[in-house]
Amino acid sequence: MTIGGMLQQLTIACAVTYVLTICTGVITLFPETTTDIQTAVLLITYGVSFFYLSWCIWKVGHLYSPESVITNLEGTASKGRLDIFREPLSRSRWQY
Repeated sequence: MTIGGMLQQLTIACAVTYVLTICTGVITLFPETTTDIQTAVLLITYGVSFFYLSWCIWKVGHLYSPESVITNLEGTASKGRLDIFREPLSRSRWQY
């Protein structure tokens, strides 16, 4: 949540979809708790939140694709940071 941008939207989309899933589960268990119109509005909202969540996942997948992550890590590795993300040693160096 502190990073902002698409990751913040993804967090919100996950939370909203999860809460609406719980609400639809409650309606399924106790159908007398709401009217038909309220149930319809809740299910339409759930459908919209599901599409919004899938769009956020798609967008984050493109923003943080493996190619862009590697490019960013190569730029920071030359500065001496993120040493754990450096290219692993080739297997031939570890063979006896």
